[in-house]
Formats: sequence, structure tokens, C-alpha cells
Amino acid sequence: MLWKCKIKYIGSEEWVEEIRVSDGSLHLDTKNIQSSITTRLTYKIKTSLIPPTILKSIQDGKTYVVPMWLEVHPETTQNDLIWERFKPKPKEQPVEKKTFQFESSSDKGIFYVVKVNGTKVMCNCPGVWRSKDRECKHMKQVKQELGLQKA
Repeated sequence: MLWKCKIKYIGSEEWVEEIRVSDGSLHLDTKNIQSSITTRLTYKIKTSLIPPTILKSIQDGKTYVVPMWLEVHPETTQNDLIWERFKPKPKEQPVEKKTFQFESSSDKGIFYVVKVNGTKVMCNCPGVWRSKDRECKHMKQVKQELGLQKA
């Protein structure tokens, strides 16, 4: 485990920053230490599908976390990595908005509007609420015309 330490040694006015390595909890030899602040050193890695892996480079001898090639302390282990997985955002498609108007077959002079927003189709006629699948004949006709539904 990696530990980030700020240590003020006896007889010194300055704080010294060090990274210490231990198998578990950190034990400091307090003989020469006036005060210290110690925190666990971890690397937060954000990737979507590929889990982070530690790689020691043959070329330059440095230690990296891949796939992002983040240089880390040479004694970093998998326990020092915190994998924050995220879902990649889907590419947004430009949404084409359309409206269609249908005259009521039972009440002449009354018109219903079908609105299309991307792949979402809505109608304001009462047939929407009467049908089991919540799609009126107007919605089905528009979907068929736009190729959103099979004939």
C-alpha cells in the first residue's frame, strides 16, 4: 500500500512530503518526527470497459496504469487503484421534429395532431387511450410512413 506523508522532523521548521510503502497499515518511527500527516495514496481511474492494469515499461523503466498511460509510483499495486467505471454517453443524433394533422373520421372539422420527436410518436386523439398498445391509427400510419414501424 502507498501512503502519502507530510512529516515535520525534530529540529526542522519545514514539512517534507514523502511516499511510503507498507504491506498494511503504516508504522512510522517517531523518534525523529515532531508531527506527521498521513493519508492513503490511491489513483482513481475512470474507464468504461477495460479495467486498469499496471505496466512497467522496458523502455524508460517507469510504471504506468493502462489503458490511459498514467505514470504512477514504481511500487504501485492493484490495491492502490480505484476503478471508477462509467457508461460512455451514446452519440446524440440530431432529432428531427415533425407534426402531422388528421381530421376526425367521426366528427368533421375536428383535427388531431401527431407529433414526432426522433423515434417518439404522440397523438392527442382519444383512440390512444382506447387501444391496448396505446397507439392510435394515426400514430401507426405516421410510423409506417416514416419507416419506424413495419407494415
